[in-house]
Amino acid sequence: MPGGVGGVSEANSRGPYPDLCGGVEGVDWDTAQLGPGGDRRGRLRSWSAVCGMPPNPHDALFKWTFSQPELAAAELRAVLPPALVARLDLDQLALAEGNFIDKYLQGSQADRLFSVPCDGHLAFVYVLFEHQSTVDPLMPLRLLAYMVRIWQRHVTERGGSALPLPIIIPVVLHHSDTGWTRATAFRSLLDPKLVELPEVARLSPGFDFLLDDITRLSDEQLRHRALGDLASLVLVVLRDARSPGRLLASLARWGEALSAVARAPDGVRALHAVFRYTSLVADELSLDQLRATLRSAAPDTEQVVMTLAEQLIAEGRQEGRQEGRQEGQLAERRAWITRILTTRFGPVPGRVHESIASASSTELERWAETVLTAESLDDLLGE
Repeated sequence: MPGGVGGVSEANSRGPYPDLCGGVEGVDWDTAQLGPGGDRRGRLRSWSAVCGMPPNPHDALFKWTFSQPELAAAELRAVLPPALVARLDLDQLALAEGNFIDKYLQGSQADRLFSVPCDGHLAFVYVLFEHQSTVDPLMPLRLLAYMVRIWQRHVTERGGSALPLPIIIPVVLHHSDTGWTRATAFRSLLDPKLVELPEVARLSPGFDFLLDDITRLSDEQLRHRALGDLASLVLVVLRDARSPGRLLASLARWGEALSAVARAPDGVRALHAVFRYTSLVADELSLDQLRATLRSAAPDTEQVVMTLAEQLIAEGRQEGRQEGRQEGQLAERRAWITRILTTRFGPVPGRVHESIASASSTELERWAETVLTAESLDDLLGE
């Protein structure tokens, strides 16, 4: 397939998770060596020592995968109705830039917008990935708001040539603890007695969205989709990474896919993306168990994945040392401020001790600059 594993695009050639930190300057992910030490009985650790903890690992893996039109097209062929697929030219699917979700939901949702010809006319496919412990009963309403934003941007960009508005096909890729348990129709949110009235129904908005609930997606169903090795593997880890035991069992069953990804062009980079995600989500995953699983199911991936895992542990230790030094500096500053206050104003009240203990580094710096000139404790603390 063009562009490497499942069509890894040139935009992603700098390394895994380009959306998180634009690549990590000075680090060659394909040739990076192990850091010092590394307890093989340890746990997978965060990579925040490299470029900062990503705000949402689910979001990162979803965007890294489905920003590649070939992988997105494979998913759409699997979930859209066959009659609609026949009308869409998915070979011409193109990623459209933009994020349309509410900011306060960006920790539990991610989205991708694509343009695609439909019977020769411009259409959009809007894919929303929802990953949270519960099901959002207002999902149809949120989708309507996001679709309106897409149309508004279209009108702003096209001006007088914006009409007719393109259709938008909404697709929700869902994962939760329970699986999807609500309706997928907008009209399900409206008063059921009133919306059934003919004179009301024709005046009320109504649409359905297409749901792909990977929570309940079996391995057999996933294989039947014929998405390709990388896309299938990504859906497997999105589905199972929250449970280390389930993840290990799935990796054992998907060993052939792991090996196929490893052998493909850009395969090492793809494995890095997948297993960096697991390191952030399955933080109780034992390295010994992971090694044993890979050695049995996909031995040609063991060295690559375990090198990455031990690198993450080394990075986590470095991060811990750095955080320890910072905490030590803050503790010294708190103690110094307390000593100066005691010298100037006598015993420090409990409320002031609490303020100093909970103060941020910025507040401590400001207090350190004024502690020698403040006329009172209240003057120093701004009370």
